[in-house]
Amino acid sequence: MLGFFTLISFLYYTNANELNFRINFDECYGLEKESCVETFLCKWCNISNNDTYIESCSISENICLSNFNESSLCIYNNDYKNYCSFLWLFYDLLILFILSVTTYSISYSLISNLSNQIKNNYLGYIFIITLLINIPAFILWFTYSQYLLFYLFSLILISFFSCVVGSAKKYVKHKNNQQSDYYSLN
Repeated sequence: MLGFFTLISFLYYTNANELNFRINFDECYGLEKESCVETFLCKWCNISNNDTYIESCSISENICLSNFNESSLCIYNNDYKNYCSFLWLFYDLLILFILSVTTYSISYSLISNLSNQIKNNYLGYIFIITLLINIPAFILWFTYSQYLLFYLFSLILISFFSCVVGSAKKYVKHKNNQQSDYYSLN
């Protein structure tokens, strides 16, 4: 469930098709030069309006994307590359965490409900499940596909439902074992 809330917060702070950090767009407007440059996603620019130059603070859109180019007419925060690196590291670790937790939960629920004859080869099943979950995720991740977030969300849902179904099956099996061991004293 923690992964589900983490993914929702991940979706809230990012766009679905690009990893682009979002803030309130009104936050940068009206700031002085020093406070504008100190704010992470704000930039101080000289904007030409016909023959006059207007200095103002505005938001730096797409600052953390790989194709971001600094404008020569604007001043940016000195540490924006460090902030972006931290965000990318956070996103990468979050994706790895979601993949590992969903792989474990789906593998555990499936393996724990297999019959005893099939359980002897459980490492093969875990390996196949791991490949089936992680190979599409890594392909979507490394191609910067917009479907990665939807894939992660569906993995979280499948993981949740597999845990629920696995627990229900264990409960039914436990109830059946209890009823078969019960004998009347009369």
